Amino acid sequence: MFRISVTACCCGLILFFSGCGSAAEETPRVSLSGQITLDGRPLESGRISFSPVDGTGQSTGAAITAGQFSVEVSPGTMRVEIVSPKVTGTRKAYDTPDSPLIDVTKEQIPNRYNTKSELIVDVVAGQNDDKQLFELTSGKE
Repeated sequence: MFRISVTACCCGLILFFSGCGSAAEETPRVSLSGQITLDGRPLESGRISFSPVDGTGQSTGAAITAGQFSVEVSPGTMRVEIVSPKVTGTRKAYDTPDSPLIDVTKEQIPNRYNTKSELIVDVVAGQNDDKQLFELTSGKE
């Protein structure tokens, strides 16, 4: 009985350590960095995300700080979405006297750059070493 248990345990360990490898190791990534401006000024904060147009590859995103971002993206044609909610006030979380206040935000980036994004980037390994520049306009110019 002991011999069968040891054999089964050894077989299990062999299968465990000889696995197929993780998907992250198999998927090549391309480093992208760049600048995002809104009406000519660096975007203070927000988030940028890249999603494959054809549904293959991985979606990824990164924080935007002082108009700058840096991210590793799967190669392919990517739809880019940029969001930057701005705090416009506060409100009570509950209708009680001791309710905590929560921030009220409004998206300052037009839909054509996020929920209905028109931004497309072709990510090709070895060809996207230059800085990406996204010059957004709010339509208030």
